[in-house]
Amino acid sequence: MKHYHRHKLALAFSMAICCSGNAKAQLVTEEKLIGCWKVTHIEFLHPMRDSTDLQKETKNYQTCFEKGMKFVTTNGASKDSLVGSGSYHIGENGKSIYENGDTRAEVTALDETHLALRVMDDLVLYYERIKSPASSN
Repeated sequence: MKHYHRHKLALAFSMAICCSGNAKAQLVTEEKLIGCWKVTHIEFLHPMRDSTDLQKETKNYQTCFEKGMKFVTTNGASKDSLVGSGSYHIGENGKSIYENGDTRAEVTALDETHLALRVMDDLVLYYERIKSPASSN
């Protein structure tokens, strides 16, 4: 079970879009996703045995979406702490993101600083954009 969830988290992981609550659906584009995002918290939609462990394990996860529809997820900023990587594509609906052509996530929120991904109806990953040193000036 834990192995299953790590792969789904690596998506976010590594990925994205749908409408929720009062939020309006918006189209996801590669340009909006490019950059690095840090997991701030996880909302579990169904009880899981290892949810507490997963919260702790992913507290330093960050996913970087790169040009060319590639992503890398690490446990911290170091590329040496690789959790997952691969390619992604945005679904025709402009809301879904598919990791390595397989795992799907729906974006529930996306703006300049926040990203939320609903993964496989199991959980929602909340991210905050990491500012690059060049953009903090």
